Amino acid sequence: MIKLSDVSYSYLDNIAALCDVNLEIKKGERVVIIGSNGSGKSTLMKIISALIYPLSGRYFYKDREINLKTLKKNDVHFLVRSEIAYLFEDSDSQLFSPTVYEELIFGPKQLGLSDSECKKRVEAVVDMIDISDLLSRPPYTLSGGEKKRLLYHQY
Repeated sequence: MIKLSDVSYSYLDNIAALCDVNLEIKKGERVVIIGSNGSGKSTLMKIISALIYPLSGRYFYKDREINLKTLKKNDVHFLVRSEIAYLFEDSDSQLFSPTVYEELIFGPKQLGLSDSECKKRVEAVVDMIDISDLLSRPPYTLSGGEKKRLLYHQY
C-alpha cells in the first residue's frame, strides 16, 4: 500500500533528514515510527502525506508513484488527498480558517466535492462530535481538546 524506495530528503540542501529510506507497509498493517528528536519522523510523514517530496528515491501509494508531477493529475490528487491526512503536533499550526465551520468545509472543498456534498460531510461531523455551538467561533478561541477533536474529525 505504501512503499518508499531509497528515499532521501534534506532541508536547505545540506541538513539531511532522511537518507536512503526503504519502507513497505501492506494493507491492514499497523506501523509505529519511533525515534529521537530530529531523527526524521515528521519528515517521513510529510513525504507519505505528499506535503513534501523526496529529493531522491521514489514513493508509491497503492502502486501509484507520488511526486509533484503525478500529484497534478486529478485522479492521483484525489486518491492521496482523500485517503491520507497529516495532523501537525501543534494544532495552532494547522487551523487557519476564520471560523470552525470554514475549517471543517475546507478539506471536502479541496477534493472538488459539490457544495451540497461538502455541507453534508460537515453536518455529519458536527453531529458526530456535537460541536454545533462552536461553528461560528474562530479556531484560535478553542481549547486544546476542542482543537484536537476538530482536527481529528475533519478528515
